[in-house]
Amino acid sequence: MLQDANNVPWSHFMGPDREMYIGEVSGAELASLLQEHKAALFTMNIRDYVGDTKTNKQIKQTALQRPEDFRYFNNGVTAVAGKITPDPKLHTLTCERLSVINGAQTIRSLLAAVLEKKPPTHKPVSSVRVPLRLMSFSYPHEVAFVREVTKYNNTQNAIKIADFMSNDEVQKDLARRFHDLNLAGRRYEYLNKRSIKGRNNIAITLEELTKSVYAFQFGPDDMFGGTAKLFDASPTGLYTKVFEHPDAALTADAFNLIAGIYFACAYLKSRWEQHRKALRSKKVTMHPSLERKGLIYFAGGELQRMSYKRQDFDLDHDLRKLAKPNNWWSEPSSAPRVALDTAFDIASKVLIQQYDSKKKSTGFKHRNWFRDPETLTDIRSGLEFPLDFGYPPKLSK
Repeated sequence: MLQDANNVPWSHFMGPDREMYIGEVSGAELASLLQEHKAALFTMNIRDYVGDTKTNKQIKQTALQRPEDFRYFNNGVTAVAGKITPDPKLHTLTCERLSVINGAQTIRSLLAAVLEKKPPTHKPVSSVRVPLRLMSFSYPHEVAFVREVTKYNNTQNAIKIADFMSNDEVQKDLARRFHDLNLAGRRYEYLNKRSIKGRNNIAITLEELTKSVYAFQFGPDDMFGGTAKLFDASPTGLYTKVFEHPDAALTADAFNLIAGIYFACAYLKSRWEQHRKALRSKKVTMHPSLERKGLIYFAGGELQRMSYKRQDFDLDHDLRKLAKPNNWWSEPSSAPRVALDTAFDIASKVLIQQYDSKKKSTGFKHRNWFRDPETLTDIRSGLEFPLDFGYPPKLSK
């Protein structure tokens, strides 16, 4: 075990039935243990190495390029042993029946880092510091206890990529601003962090809003790298296409545009759900081109963009007016509803026409149609035809 700043190699905790040691070990030491004991090191773990996954590649990369940060990025290793004998002078813990129950991926990735032919820029794995928690158990009658420890160490609520953006200033600002909006007395609640919504509130999740706004403006994120790319705030990611300055609060105009686009998508979604429900009541299957809402949002948005551009009108100005749904959502004859109803009808017909046309092509695959950016080009082409016969209603009078 490695010593801390006060030359203490570990913290020692005694319970009524067992003891536990917490400290740090060298990454090279863990790799050496694996080389010596191989799979026997993980006898009580619920899984072995799952392969060269993205996560495991990142573990190895951190070990070789940023060893000083490894202890902060990695959850560490948890192990059990039938007997633990400490030697404070040598700073060692001698273990019998040692088994790692959480951290197999970490240790195997560290060994991969040791064995890799490294360029001079890579640092030695011996400089990696890994948090270690080691507890004793009595074999065999405490095997059930170890099973519980393994279960709770390996079972966590899944973290979505979008969750990492929840503390951005722009996301907190959206939560504050949506809190001031309501529809027919029901308050909107923007969940920048996953949680249980308030009773009778209308929930808007961070992921739902971001995907909807991006799809309306550019097309479904599946066509541009998927969710991982959408919530990538780097210069090569898509996140800043929706939120230009993630670390700053929105201006009133910026919020109204994002909210207006979202509410336009939410209304199109309601029309999509009504259509699906009507078909189900007739025991009719929805056309395959309409199974994903993202393309509905894009086609509806593109129709308006093309129409407004031909007439030299300001679409963003009218979209911002949708940011207060109480002013239009509940009135069937309101300009936004009439415009969005028309957009849904035209978008649906164009999507069906383009899908059926493409389906005749050699090698057509249904799922690829939803992922190929060329589909967006086809949709734009399909929208030209109805526009040649007249412009759809504007979102605002």
